[in-house]
Amino acid sequence: MKESLNAAAIKRVTHLGRRVSVREEDMHVEGVAMDLDEEGCLLVTLDDGSSVRVREGEVVPLTTERPE
Repeated sequence: MKESLNAAAIKRVTHLGRRVSVREEDMHVEGVAMDLDEEGCLLVTLDDGSSVRVREGEVVPLTTERPE
């Protein structure tokens, strides 16, 4: 059941594969929204190749197109 809930959530996340700006409390980063983890946190890959896990915050798409 957990996998199906995560799959359903992923279908509703419109920013996956797109560049986003993320603000969470005192953090502000930009990168590509890649996936949701098993707890529903957004995984964002930054330009330097590292990634951050976003539990809550404001996620704003920077472009409407997916990067190649």
